[in-house]
Amino acid sequence: MNTSLTLFHRLSDRSRFVEFCLKYKGVVSRADLMEKFSLSEASATRAIKAYLDESIEKSSKNEPNALFNKTTKVNDISENFESLFNLSEEEVFHWLQLENQPNSNEYLISSFNKLNLPYEDEFAPIVRSIVQNKCIQIIYLSISSGEAKERTVVPHAIFSDGLRLYIRVFDRIRKKFLDLASARIVKAIELNEKPKKDETRENDYLWNDYIELNLIAHPKLPTEVQEVIKFEYKMIRDRLKIMTRKSTINYFLRVWNIDCSDDASLDTKVYHLKLENIASLSELLSPIAPGYR
Repeated sequence: MNTSLTLFHRLSDRSRFVEFCLKYKGVVSRADLMEKFSLSEASATRAIKAYLDESIEKSSKNEPNALFNKTTKVNDISENFESLFNLSEEEVFHWLQLENQPNSNEYLISSFNKLNLPYEDEFAPIVRSIVQNKCIQIIYLSISSGEAKERTVVPHAIFSDGLRLYIRVFDRIRKKFLDLASARIVKAIELNEKPKKDETRENDYLWNDYIELNLIAHPKLPTEVQEVIKFEYKMIRDRLKIMTRKSTINYFLRVWNIDCSDDASLDTKVYHLKLENIASLSELLSPIAPGYR
């Protein structure tokens, strides 16, 4: 299942948004839905009513999840509120990011500034090439040589490690799939050329295949601190199992400061997690993974 598409559908569901407002803000109003979904006042009223009617039907006490406050003209969360949906973390985080602090223009969730966003004139043609399934000619600054090199690539995906945006491409010079830092692209020119069969996303096995990471609390942390880490990361039977693309495994390990050394030798002040199944991942790990040699 396409998880991105599923998330899009969830974010487009008005009833799920009504539940989010009640659960996380304690109130929901017509204005909330009018702003979020560009609804008319009448449509917003119907959306809230539909949610409340459903909440009555599914309530163990035959009561709605919210009551209209005649003074404030909003719907306040009921004392007997019962969730209708299992809201995902992605949904909640997305909506919280768009909420402002009370009586302030500041967002409820603050984020660090990105230091190296790609240049728009170079990034836009790359996105178009992905959407239109075409090749593109770029000039790319190589961090290994420091030189600007021209190459023809076939981009098929964009991903973020939380710090940088990367382009997943087939590089015709190196004849393989690899990652390019988007902010190092100096120039991008669209080509009216379709990729060859072996250059397409379907043949990028490292991108398409997923693998499991077994994470544990760093063994050199004091026992009581390990218990804190287990709680923080919601570990089950002392482990956190994560599925990640084979091609992005090293970025994930770096961003989350996961100790990948054989002897758990990295500083526990920085590294609270340890990669347990190193041996089974040896063909995928690189020096980007903290402590891996």
